[in-house]
Parts: sequence; structure tokens; C-alpha cells
Amino acid sequence: MANVTITQLPTANALTGTEAIPLVQNGVTVQASAAQLGAFSIYNGTVTSVNATVPAFLTVSGGPITTSGTLAISYSGTALPIANGGTGSTSTTFVNLATNVTGTLPVANGGTGLTSFTANGIVYASSTSALATGTALSFDGANMFVSGGNLWQYAPAPTSLSGVTTLTAAQLGTDVINTTGTTYTVTLPLATAIDTRYPAAGTSVGLDFHIVNTASGTITVAVNTGITSVGTLTVATGVSAAFRLRRTATATYILYRIS
Repeated sequence: MANVTITQLPTANALTGTEAIPLVQNGVTVQASAAQLGAFSIYNGTVTSVNATVPAFLTVSGGPITTSGTLAISYSGTALPIANGGTGSTSTTFVNLATNVTGTLPVANGGTGLTSFTANGIVYASSTSALATGTALSFDGANMFVSGGNLWQYAPAPTSLSGVTTLTAAQLGTDVINTTGTTYTVTLPLATAIDTRYPAAGTSVGLDFHIVNTASGTITVAVNTGITSVGTLTVATGVSAAFRLRRTATATYILYRIS
């Protein structure tokens, strides 16, 4: 079958292993069976002993391999060391604060440093690193009591007026309004402006303020939108008057003349 290419040859049936196949061996053309070629492998080496070494939290099975086989690596159950990103423990122990903690936990460790409290006494910072409690200031859940010492409150600079003015909520919050000049009207802020100034205010809470009239004439206090009044709203010259602004609902107040 001269001048016939391989692709022009007929397709072979299932191989039996006895078929002869030409090949060149050491420069000489020889024949070999299909079975011989099937058994041939260039990877025909052997091993004597192959095994693996792994960290303690892993185990190796299937070794050593002396001919053929598989090395299997699995978790051993031993704790993963901290140095390898683990916790060093295979279990978690929780601290029972009722039975596992003794003594007094200091402030530096998140405690109070106290072993007891004064009934109704308010805990306060007696220094930058200590808490204390006492009887001078107490709270029974509804009422605050001052049993000793003096109660100091914030006292900003008074608001000074000399003519017709509509107060801002901030001016109202200075507590003392000192009037000079002659006769004129001082109007309260809008109820909505007061709500904006004191957003945390609830109902049935109040704000007291005082007018000290050193003007030569009478000062008249006028309410604004959202505010009604009870009592006299004029302050004669040389007189100081006390008022209470009571919040009854959102943007709703009643102004009382209390002295």
C-alpha cells in the first residue's frame, strides 16, 4: 500500500493486544504488540518510604507509602496554637460573675470600687478615678433631696433690655432679665422656638425666669403663639417679678406669674 497516508487507511476494530506496530528502536525498525505499548510507562520509578510531618493539630494517615497509596491529613482535635491564629484551647469557659469573681472590682477594671451604697444616695465621681455615695444628695425614684450643703445651679449672665423686644428662647434661658429705659413691652418667644431650644422637654415640666425692672416705667410681658397666661403680666418700676413657663403639650405652654 505504497503512497497511502495514515488517514487513508481503514479504521481498526477493537484492539486485542496482539496487533503488530512498527517502531524504531536503537536505529532499527522493529515491531511491538499493542499490549507491549499499553504496558509501557516512562514513569516506572519506585519509592521506598514516603510520609508527611504536620503540626500537632493535624494528623496523617496512610503513611509511610512504600509502593503506592494516599496520604490523608485531617484535624486531630488538638487546640490550634495562638501563634497560628488559634485560641490555644478546644473549649470555652465562661466566667460566672456570681461565683467566679470575688472581692471588689475596681473602677480601672470597669467596676465601681464600692462594696455598698447609701440608700437613695446618688453615686458620683469623687475624683477622676473613684466613685462615692452619700446622704447630701438623694433620689427616691420620684423626688430629689438636698440634705446638706448648698445647691448650686448654672447662672449665666443676665439678659439686658432697654426697649421693645421679642425674646429668643436662649435669652429666656438666662433666668434673669434686667430691664432699663422707660415703659415698653417684652414679648415671649414662639412656643415652637422654645421647643426647638429644649428638644428633650416633656410635658408638665417648667422653666422659671425673673424680670428685674430698673426702668423708669412699667414693663409689660406679652405672650406669643402657643402660650397662654395666668396672673398679672405687668412689672412696675423698681419691682422684681418671677414667672414660670409650664409645658403642657408639644409647642403649648402656660405662663404663670408666681411672685
